[in-house]
Amino acid sequence: MLVGGAQDNGSSFYNTSGQWFDWLGADGMEGFVDKNNNDIFYGTSQNGTLYKSTNGGASRFNLSTPPGTGNWVTPFEQDPVDQDVIYVGYDEVYKSINGGSSWSAISQDFGPNMDYLKIAPSNNQVMYGSVDGSLYKTIDGGATNWSSLTGYGGTFINDIAIHPTDPNRIAVATNSSDKVFISTDGGVNWTAMRLNLPNYTAYALVWENTADNRLFIGMNYGIYYIDDNLTQWQVYANNLPNVRIYELEINATKGTLYAATYGRGAWRSLLPDLASDTQAPTTPTNLVASNIMQTTVDLAWDASTDNTGVTGYEIFQDAVSIATAPSNSFTVTGLTPSTAYDFTVRAFDAAGNDSGFSNTASATTLVPVPVTCSNTITTAPYNESFEIFGNLGFWTQPASGDDGDWVQDN
Repeated sequence: MLVGGAQDNGSSFYNTSGQWFDWLGADGMEGFVDKNNNDIFYGTSQNGTLYKSTNGGASRFNLSTPPGTGNWVTPFEQDPVDQDVIYVGYDEVYKSINGGSSWSAISQDFGPNMDYLKIAPSNNQVMYGSVDGSLYKTIDGGATNWSSLTGYGGTFINDIAIHPTDPNRIAVATNSSDKVFISTDGGVNWTAMRLNLPNYTAYALVWENTADNRLFIGMNYGIYYIDDNLTQWQVYANNLPNVRIYELEINATKGTLYAATYGRGAWRSLLPDLASDTQAPTTPTNLVASNIMQTTVDLAWDASTDNTGVTGYEIFQDAVSIATAPSNSFTVTGLTPSTAYDFTVRAFDAAGNDSGFSNTASATTLVPVPVTCSNTITTAPYNESFEIFGNLGFWTQPASGDDGDWVQDN
């Protein structure tokens, strides 16, 4: 699932059908899909107006917003660990712990509005944010004031990237002639990394989770990468048109690099180490559905094989992708009682190669069990009168066990 915003053309999403679908109008800005639920979309339009969909973009509603407004493109992020926790950057960083119903400030007032905000994937207490050319950091999730970082060049920061497993390894793209700076100690010290980069503007950065710490950069023209074993940046065009690259993202599960451009849409490519692998895994076989309940079904199948190893399996319910699984079994939840479903699976590897689809396993969830009353009452209501004028007191049911005919104690 991929979401993106386009100025004057709203926000759209791209799913496993291979089609783009519009879900939000106005100027499309930052957006994302909930990390645990593909039916939940978050989006923004100009100056930080916030939106949400809980039904896969079929409808949407406005979220409450913090005081004030944001930049034309407002930073908007989800927490990499905690569910329903999202962040937005206005003149302060605001956090919501209920999916955007309410907000609380977790930073000091920076004065101007924020330009970028990033949360460390490996530690959600570590965050970096920028305002013009100033860079700020918190290591306690904003419980105390954010500290100011210095030592890099430039008067404006174009992007921030935090390493997937090391919150102290960060990179910033700036308008300095050195283009990009890297810190391995949380912003205390910086190394300029211009090297052989062309004299273009550096707009986008993303780290790949490799042993040699590969970093990609998107510029006015093209994408380049470098790692700990390289002394020069490598061009990674891979049929990409000569166009401005505004954002880079990596899908590690699929081994794919995504690039958002200015005017030419979104592009994707396998990561460098995987680009030569074009062999798909074998097709999963013998898919069966078992332990069928009212709202859940267990699926199991024979594992696939692959020349470089199977990364996981994609689960399809009625021809729609609903989840991925790391091994050859999965429990489908959230089903409707007394309903028929068809399931298939396919395998994928780290190079993004997909196998064929398995056989179809059909299942009909159980009918709800009716609730019945097991007591001995056969008629109602009782007409025994306890309210005898002037004779209020204690009443006792006779030992006969009769449900009626209570008598008043003397």
